[in-house]
Amino acid sequence: MPSLPPDAKNIAGFEPFGIDRNGLWMFFGFTVEDGPRVNLHCNHLALGKLIMQLQELAKEAQRRRIAADAATEHKEVEEAKANPVVRMDFAPDVTGQSALLTCTMPSGIDSELQLPFGLMEKMHDQLPTLLQEMRKRQAAHLLSSF
Repeated sequence: MPSLPPDAKNIAGFEPFGIDRNGLWMFFGFTVEDGPRVNLHCNHLALGKLIMQLQELAKEAQRRRIAADAATEHKEVEEAKANPVVRMDFAPDVTGQSALLTCTMPSGIDSELQLPFGLMEKMHDQLPTLLQEMRKRQAAHLLSSF
């Protein structure tokens, strides 16, 4: 385990959260082990950056767990709580600079992502390899289930 900063605290729980009526500022907090409540506030841009940083941290931690124990990959994928998509639609913006991806969840709720042209090209380039790997894993899974 890496050495932690001397003032690092373990999160023991979560505090209520809230958003101003315009959706520009929000607050949220934690209770820390052997310590007080910690409440934070930020604007929507800072919250987006925080979420991205936490997602990258979680992805890197998962990569390290899998590298340390290859059997972990299958288990982690099985245990992951997915948010399945039952329908998706792409629509280009009027300038052709980005595409709107709308995904519908089983609950009927839509989530939208705006993908810049460069990311769409990257996705296009990576799809054949991804599909090939998925087919390979599906075949291996079918063989192992007999």
